[in-house]
Amino acid sequence: MGIAGHTDHLLSRIARWTTLSAVVLAPWLFGASEAWACLFVCFLVGAGAVIWLFRLCASQKPEIAEPSVTFVFVVFLMFVVFQILPLPGPVATVLSPYSVRIQHGAAELLSRLQLVNTAGTTQLENKSTSLSVSPPATGMALTVLLACAAVFIVLLNTVHRWRNVEHCCYVLVVSGFLLAAIGIAHKLSGSDAIFWFYYPRYGGTSMGPFSNRNHFAAYMNICLGVSVGIFMAIWRRREREGMPESWRERLIWFSTENASRLVLIAFAILVMAVAVALSLSRGALLALLVAVFVALAGGVRSGKTAAIVACLA
Repeated sequence: MGIAGHTDHLLSRIARWTTLSAVVLAPWLFGASEAWACLFVCFLVGAGAVIWLFRLCASQKPEIAEPSVTFVFVVFLMFVVFQILPLPGPVATVLSPYSVRIQHGAAELLSRLQLVNTAGTTQLENKSTSLSVSPPATGMALTVLLACAAVFIVLLNTVHRWRNVEHCCYVLVVSGFLLAAIGIAHKLSGSDAIFWFYYPRYGGTSMGPFSNRNHFAAYMNICLGVSVGIFMAIWRRREREGMPESWRERLIWFSTENASRLVLIAFAILVMAVAVALSLSRGALLALLVAVFVALAGGVRSGKTAAIVACLA
């Protein structure tokens, strides 16, 4: 590998791990629900995206994985940007009359309460207005959507090998396991404070770092999906290698690296499932049950058994 190839590999690796660190830190920073936490996570994602773009520009053969998917993301983001652009009154009325009516009603109410001075302005119907009822809120949502799109695009273009997939999955599994363990301890302690010291501004049913137990359970289900996926991948690898026939060789096999990973991931899956159950989130429990049936349907080899499990799901 030449100097250019080594630099390209190094930049790709830095971009991948910078973006992945933002994904891992987001739930720990109180679910990134606070403005400062959300901006910090978006800053990390932006740094990873900038490094990836620099690597793309510096590469001798710049390539974008799945350009059609990237194009769809860009079109959707442009559509959101269009929602906050000031448009002439008649144009906005044609495109979204209900939104314009709400904004005009709010402006008239604020004017009557003398909270907004509308003296010297033309009629509200001729003023420039946006399609969004709340442009600042839409702008904040656009920032989050842009960060999500950047995470997807950067990882799509920097995770090329199965080894990269494994490393990313292991980081998410370890983070999910620690999050589940803290969530269980927090639930059993009966504390209303996040991490036993931080009280959410608007209250809530906090569990772990989340102020909403449903959000905690939803994130646990995501981590469970990643954990089950990497577990099944390692198990398939064991099937290809073959299981020793004698009991002595099987016991020795449990001391191998793959067997140790299987045991640790299985334990992490158990802890995450217990955390979801303790959250008492009905939606998360139902989603977990359906996911178990789907995983069983995909794991069995008998077509008849798979069909039965799929029908149950």
